[in-house]
Order: sequence, then structure tokens, then C-alpha cells
Amino acid sequence: MKSIFAFLIALSIHSSFASSNVSGYNCRGEESITASEIESYFQELESPILPESSYGDLTFYNEKEILVDSFKTLFISNKILDSVLSIFGRRTENVLSFYRSNYPGDTNCTDVLCAVKSVWGDDLGPKILYAKVKYNFSTSEYTKKGLVRFNTHQLDSIIQGLSDIPYEVLQRVEGYGLSKPKIVLGRVRDSWASAVGVGSKVTFNMEIHNPSNDQAGTISWNTQTMRGVLVHEIGHLIHGTGGLLSKFKKEVDLDCKISAYAETNNKEDFAETFRAFVFNSSELQRQCPDKYQFMRNRVFYGISELKDGGCL
Repeated sequence: MKSIFAFLIALSIHSSFASSNVSGYNCRGEESITASEIESYFQELESPILPESSYGDLTFYNEKEILVDSFKTLFISNKILDSVLSIFGRRTENVLSFYRSNYPGDTNCTDVLCAVKSVWGDDLGPKILYAKVKYNFSTSEYTKKGLVRFNTHQLDSIIQGLSDIPYEVLQRVEGYGLSKPKIVLGRVRDSWASAVGVGSKVTFNMEIHNPSNDQAGTISWNTQTMRGVLVHEIGHLIHGTGGLLSKFKKEVDLDCKISAYAETNNKEDFAETFRAFVFNSSELQRQCPDKYQFMRNRVFYGISELKDGGCL
């Protein structure tokens, strides 16, 4: 993939994606997920209860297994965790404890929600756990060295972006970590994020825009927002599954471009088409019908349209 900076420049110069007469494009609207919504989600989760479970100096009592397992991945390198699980299986309490790394919170916590709040605070903590449990994407800065914390706006945008994609589609690429390195290309950047896969999965970089530029709702194709860029980048992960990129090149009219950046190469064309289907499938169908058909049949499991321009 060419430099994301070229992507941003292309978007600022020319975006044939935009269509001013389209409204509504996402599942959550502009409202960030609330603490009560997260609490209700955790309460309703169906998962075995562990009478007692340990992680480093922490001991949880009567906690849901899925919360405990998700919590552990927030403090273990993806590569280490992937190797351990592939060799020993998921029920490896002692092995995982061997790799206990850098939990910086209150060791007196006896439940997972307390533990994440003691590390990230009452707002960020539950959201970071939620992103991992619901979407299987880690947003923790404790999985490797040199990372910094997402701020509230960035994390909200990530969760909103993940919620824009049907869960069945997102499952194709679950297990990634979204992280924000402190230094990129020799410079300190507050707006950069990278997503690193495990095993044979790909690695990509994702520009998270300055919040002041994230005017969600003003661009119907969502090309210049945090969540829009995230959906574009997940499109790259998607085209690496099931031979989709090869099929895309064979089955669609590649001359029909829905954005200037889609002209860069076939991978960017796929990612832009993926985002177009998520945020405005009806307009994609009008402009490039065979690309719409491909996304509907090959990627989105026959879904003809995302309600309100981005919701199932």
C-alpha cells in the first residue's frame, strides 16, 4: 500500500466520493457508547463463570471467563500470545502467567472492570475492554514497547468505525491490535495509529486524523474522518482473505473508480469500494453496479444495503 500521506493528499485535493444529498451513514450516529451501555453489554454476556482466576498479582473472583481472557490479551504481546495459544491451546493459565508483563494498575482489584478502570480510568478502561470483547480488536498500549494511549475521541471513533461494519464481516479479520506508536518516521505524532496482525496476517499503518478535522456527517462517504479511514484500512485486511483481491480484479469493472485514491492500485480500489458499501451502498450501486454486486455477494454475505447508510 502506498503511503497513507498520499491518500490524505488525494482526498483533500479531489474526492469524487462526496455526495451532499445523502444523510445518515452509521450505526451509532454521533453518540459515543456510554458507560451504562457497556455495563449492560458485559452483564448480558453469556460466558462460564470462573470461581477464581489469577493473572500476575491479580486474583479475580466469580468473573466471566471471556472478560478474564480478554483482559489478559491487553497486557501480552500479540505475537507471544499467538505463539503460546497455537502451541498449548487456550486453556493455558500457567503458561500465560509466565508471560505476565506490565499490569500497572491496582492489584487489589478482584474483578476485571475494576482492573481496567485502575489502569485507564473510568471512561477509557471499560471502552478498551469493550472493543476487545465485542470486536476482538485490542487498543491497549501495553502490548509492546513504544506505544502511547489513545485519547477518548480517538477511541470513540475506533469503536464507532468497528460498529459500522457488520459483525459477520468483521470476523474475517478479528484479532488485530490497533495501537498508537509515540514516534513514527522519526517524529513524535499524536495522530498516528498502526494495526498489527498476528501469525501470517498483514501489517498496515492508519492515519488517525486530528479530532478537529473529524467533522462526521459532513461527508456522506466518510472519507476524511477517523472512522472512515479505519473502515478503509479494514477493507485492506478483508481483501487479504479468501482470495478476494484476485476475484475483485477478475470480476469487476476496474475502470469505474469511486474516488481519486481508488486509482492508485487495485488494493486501494478494493478498500475504497469496501468503505463505499459500508457508508453509502445505494450510491455505490448507482455509480459502479458491478462493484456493488461484488461487495454484496462476495464480502457482505448477500446483504443488499446497510440500513441508514451503515447499519444492519
